[in-house]
Amino acid sequence: MEKMTGLLHNVSPKQVFKSDAVKKDFILSRTSGGPYPNVIFEVFGNEIIALLDSIPANTLVTVEFEIYGKSSTGKDGIPRYFNTFRAFNIIPVVDNTSVSVSENNQTVTEPKVN
Repeated sequence: MEKMTGLLHNVSPKQVFKSDAVKKDFILSRTSGGPYPNVIFEVFGNEIIALLDSIPANTLVTVEFEIYGKSSTGKDGIPRYFNTFRAFNIIPVVDNTSVSVSENNQTVTEPKVN
């Protein structure tokens, strides 16, 4: 299990598949910076989608997730490989007794890492 903290935004509309599976995507803007400040997550299932929908945009959250590798072969016969970040828990940060971090000219409070 991995964890990442950042600002929640850009939640996609719910997708429903033929198998009745449901999915949403969202972007997390990492407060810790780094070479990839925005990470796209996917969530599957009505329960976690309801949790995601209950959290307002621009809320500081910690996301618990797993990284999955996928492969597919295109019509040209060339295999392609990519990763997805599948969130299984989204926790709003309520203990704001921490360090301020500037993100895109916006100041947020990030939990202290012990």
